[in-house]
Amino acid sequence: MTEKLVDRVSFRDSDHSYTLAGKKLPSVTTILGNLSKPALPWWAAKVGAQAVESRVLDLDLAVISDWKPSDVEAFATELFDLAQRAHIDIRNKAGKKGTAVHAAIDAYHTDFFTAAPPAEPDEQAAWTAFLEWWNTSGLTAVDTERKIVDSEGRYAGRLDLLAADNAGNMYVCDIKTSNRVYTEAIMQNAAYAHAIESEGDYTIRGTKVLHLPAGCTTITIVERDREEWLLDYRMFDGLVALHAYRKGMDAWVRTINDNTNQTKDEA
Repeated sequence: MTEKLVDRVSFRDSDHSYTLAGKKLPSVTTILGNLSKPALPWWAAKVGAQAVESRVLDLDLAVISDWKPSDVEAFATELFDLAQRAHIDIRNKAGKKGTAVHAAIDAYHTDFFTAAPPAEPDEQAAWTAFLEWWNTSGLTAVDTERKIVDSEGRYAGRLDLLAADNAGNMYVCDIKTSNRVYTEAIMQNAAYAHAIESEGDYTIRGTKVLHLPAGCTTITIVERDREEWLLDYRMFDGLVALHAYRKGMDAWVRTINDNTNQTKDEA
């Protein structure tokens, strides 16, 4: 049996890093990071401000009246740290919920006789919404948590679910537990589909984003047919080129800055 490229890639789950012949491969999500996200800084600033506002409104006025300058300084530092990490705390909390839903669905397809629902009520709701859809979808799981790598070794990743319908048509399915569906999720599926097709075993008929935000009662499916996902991949392929260009350019600019700083130090 011929060894596939994906079999030569080292996948480290602890930090989602991938290496091939000693060379680190960017993940699909890393490459998608080159997309502009103008709303993200605004959201981070908003939740930081809300966290500070909530903390200030919780203050005991009687305590404040006795504050010394050092107390004011300590409180200012606390507010600064709170504003800085608020968006990170929200992201991490959402990530844990998403991981729980992913794990439950993976366990269901691996061994549904022993699979258990997630622990939290809002996670259970998303899990139930998935099962209700899955049991009437006409799909069968072919693989879960499937490792993928681009045929040219330009990127790697891990796919949530590869499924087939009753006619044998293959679909790439990725589970998203964010509050909304983003363009990146659709392009991510296209990157996975291209990588799987390049192995030569399957033709991917379409892609599906399975949107399951915590607490939802119904699943939202964002589908792309073959013609559409191939177009999505063309856009992703441009980001692959942009990522490689930026990586090389950043390294070059870094040497210029290092040499400039060295010259300043010598002067």
